[in-house]
Amino acid sequence: MWASLYEESVEEIDADGKRTGNHVTRRCDPIEIDASVSAARGSVYEDGFGQSVNYDRSILIDDMDVPVSESTVFWIDADPATDEWDYKVSAIARTPNVVKVAVKRREVSK
Repeated sequence: MWASLYEESVEEIDADGKRTGNHVTRRCDPIEIDASVSAARGSVYEDGFGQSVNYDRSILIDDMDVPVSESTVFWIDADPATDEWDYKVSAIARTPNVVKVAVKRREVSK
């Protein structure tokens, strides 16, 4: 699995060098992360994120040094060399030993 972390939001400049008023999110190059990804959403009774979080899969990361945030995007069913990212963070639950991330799939144009 691959992830890209948020770096900054910059104002878009058009071909004439003028500000457009739109902002573009810049992210770092994708980094490979060793993690366990669920096959599908689990039972509500075992849901570590509560009932109000809308997500499709969960990720367990046991490396506490991976700087995952709500702005992180993931390539789970896609290849970062050829595809756009396909999952974004819905929620994060941290414990002393593991980071559990709820992710929501987005439609990716091929």
